[in-house]
Amino acid sequence: MATSYHHGDLRRALLDATIEMIEERGGNGVNMAEAARRVGVSSGAPYKHFKDKDALLCALVEYIQKLVLSEIADGTASAESPAEAFRLSGIIYTRWAARHPELFMISMDPRYLRLDGGGEDDQFWREVSSKVRSGGILSPKDPLMEQLSGRVMIIGLATLFANGIMAKLGVDSAHAERLARVLTGEKVSAINRKK
Repeated sequence: MATSYHHGDLRRALLDATIEMIEERGGNGVNMAEAARRVGVSSGAPYKHFKDKDALLCALVEYIQKLVLSEIADGTASAESPAEAFRLSGIIYTRWAARHPELFMISMDPRYLRLDGGGEDDQFWREVSSKVRSGGILSPKDPLMEQLSGRVMIIGLATLFANGIMAKLGVDSAHAERLARVLTGEKVSAINRKK
């Protein structure tokens, strides 16, 4: 449960409480009054930071993206090349999505996703959009298209875990990292199964 708010960062406390609600009840379980209750403020207090529930969820997606990008930065800090960092980022992202499926699904919901924040990730998507809309030649060898290919593959894999398709096939989230590793070019050893 979110810790009580005591004249600190109310906005962040409300976002953390919203994460708890989503992980407990799913994306439809978000309620601004409940977020306020969890941090110990009046039900009107969230409205000083968020116009409505949609504004809260838009802010939450930005907050989630920062958390995930921080995790990726930590996990790729020792990478020996940009290609290795990109490969590792795909593994970390897939592992995160498999551990937090409800947060992943909210973070990919176009109602709450903003790609105009000026961040590095936003810039990538704007460049892809501009290139595609230009009508020019699209080459699979173009570094932008290569990066898009890798991202689409990893987002697809993450989605299969987050929306439960892999679980329905009997493949639990413990295998998400193994699949991400092989899809990003790493040979993955067999799992020792004790009889």
